[in-house]
Amino acid sequence: MKYYIGIRRDGGCLVVVLGNGGFHPLTHHVHHSPDGLEWGYGGSGPADLAMAILADAAPDLFDDAEEPPIPVQMYQQFKHDVVSRLPRSGWLIDQAGVLAWVDAANAGVSDPRTRGSLVLVQPLPLSAAEELAICPTCREDPEVACPRDADATCRHCGQGFCGRHILPHLAQAHLVSAEWRGHLKAGTGGQR
Repeated sequence: MKYYIGIRRDGGCLVVVLGNGGFHPLTHHVHHSPDGLEWGYGGSGPADLAMAILADAAPDLFDDAEEPPIPVQMYQQFKHDVVSRLPRSGWLIDQAGVLAWVDAANAGVSDPRTRGSLVLVQPLPLSAAEELAICPTCREDPEVACPRDADATCRHCGQGFCGRHILPHLAQAHLVSAEWRGHLKAGTGGQR
């Protein structure tokens, strides 16, 4: 059996195939993203990663004479069901889960959560620097498949939050009133 491991290093992404007594980088079939493979969202890098994993795990789906080499609907569904939900920090999935997903998709299973649940994802731990760059509320929220970057900083405590969670944090942790938030939304910066 093969395993697919995604890691971030030196500002880029690397996906390694482990199996048969060795390992090698996953072959990137460039179709959408000349910049490389990605995961954790629904863009062009994740589309190429979905195609590359399917081509490696289920080579019978792969047709080098076709463009793209995997049917578009198949790899786009895999991107939506699995790749877009992979943890930003890194992950490990196995070939058996990918093949179970392929079987479910070919059998007409229409629920993406059912198909996606067939691929068991083992998250890899974040480095300390990466841990600080993720919104802590998103990290604890079971409804969030992949933590969002902390792109807003609380001026009271210095903690980073995503745009979705900064205002609830201000209201709960620092008792900032809805009136003040209204001024903030109006662009007055909270000045009265």
